[in-house]
Amino acid sequence: MTKKLSSLLFLLIFFPSFLFSAGLCEKCSGVGNCDAGLTCVDGKCVYEGEDVAQICPVSETSFVDFLANLFWSITYILVAVIGVMAAIGGFLYVTAGGNYYNIERAKAFLSWIIYAVIFIFLMQISLIIIRLVLE
Repeated sequence: MTKKLSSLLFLLIFFPSFLFSAGLCEKCSGVGNCDAGLTCVDGKCVYEGEDVAQICPVSETSFVDFLANLFWSITYILVAVIGVMAAIGGFLYVTAGGNYYNIERAKAFLSWIIYAVIFIFLMQISLIIIRLVLE
């Protein structure tokens, strides 16, 4: 277990440095702004003759921006899931008719909604902390 955790930690720390260290996908404003062997195409440094969309599928040039977009994407998906779960849980609770099993199922849905909201909150707090540490 600790070996898997240490491998994951290694990837999280060192993979972004390999991804962003070559000068690829950095923003540029014209000729001469990119590293050696790269040229400025559509405002990004790429190898000559390469398509920007194939080399730079992610528009961010920093790991923090990538994490921010990832966290916000997860947040949007979770908000949609929370809405569906609230509708199902509310429907189960209203139509339970005193049935103990259905009431407990409805409470389980509603408790998972609370867990998802807490997860979203912690994810956004961690993003703020990461921004403070890395920027």
